[in-house]
Amino acid sequence: MSKEQYLKNVKNKLLIPRKQQSEILRDLEEIFLSAAEHGETEQQVIDRLGPPEDFARDAESQLGIDRKRCKFRMILGIFSTIAIALVSLLLTVWIYSLQPSPQIIGQSDSMTSIQIISSSPLPIPLIIFLLGIAALFIALVLIIRYYRKK
Repeated sequence: MSKEQYLKNVKNKLLIPRKQQSEILRDLEEIFLSAAEHGETEQQVIDRLGPPEDFARDAESQLGIDRKRCKFRMILGIFSTIAIALVSLLLTVWIYSLQPSPQIIGQSDSMTSIQIISSSPLPIPLIIFLLGIAALFIALVLIIRYYRKK
């Protein structure tokens, strides 16, 4: 395994904010540079540091980060965005199902030729629908990130 692969694997295993990730990766880079100055090879450094999963876990514990809590927060974020998506999409369907046909006015039993035009540039159901689509996209990104960290 090369130094770049090791750094990438450590980054993928860290369950901490990006700012702290970059600090840990910068320190790890310094470890490799210092070892190279003292005649150690990349593979020797990797053997000394251990598997990327163990290094990531140790770095998080030194920062006082609870991995179980981080995983719980990630799962909670996934379920929250899925819930928001489902509610907004169901609300959109419900709103559109309540709207009468555009050819019927009031309680008339037959079609009319009067046309009703909305004055709002974006109808509310469309905004709610787009919110649902955005929440689904965010949920998908969170799911991918969660499984990459596993």
